[in-house]
Amino acid sequence: MLKLDKEQFRKTLEDWVRSSGDVLLDMYFPHSASGGTLYLLKTIEHIQKAISQAEEAKYGDGTSILTAIRNKFYPLRGKVDEEFIKQIRAAWPGDRWYSIVDLNAVYPQELSFFGSGDSKELLNKELEELLSGQTGDYVGFGEHPMDTDDWCDRNDIEAIETTVGKLRFK
Repeated sequence: MLKLDKEQFRKTLEDWVRSSGDVLLDMYFPHSASGGTLYLLKTIEHIQKAISQAEEAKYGDGTSILTAIRNKFYPLRGKVDEEFIKQIRAAWPGDRWYSIVDLNAVYPQELSFFGSGDSKELLNKELEELLSGQTGDYVGFGEHPMDTDDWCDRNDIEAIETTVGKLRFK
């Protein structure tokens, strides 16, 4: 993962959004007793507002770690129907934690999850619920990008990181 200063980070995100159409951003507040929050950024305005939100956060130690991922996150994408459900079943290797996300949930809304797990039984249950409640919705399926330390390396993913905010204590 490439660590950048805030300005390089912002410029890189803008380039990524222009070329890829979307970027996944994890906003993490160290020492806040929680994990990061995922956002789907699709515009330059989303990028600017997300960085400002992270800089102004009053959680934890006053800093925010922003990690952005380009391409290949939730790589199986489509509108929920019987055919897409079959594609999900065929794509899941059965040995990794999966997630099903709402790709219509864009910043400032947090990325919404329709399901996640690591068992065939749970996946089948969640796919049935997805088909009965979200038919026609645009969703993504794949491993949760922040779930394992080696995800980026295993999948040849471009990821960048920066820290913003002001340290409130030492």
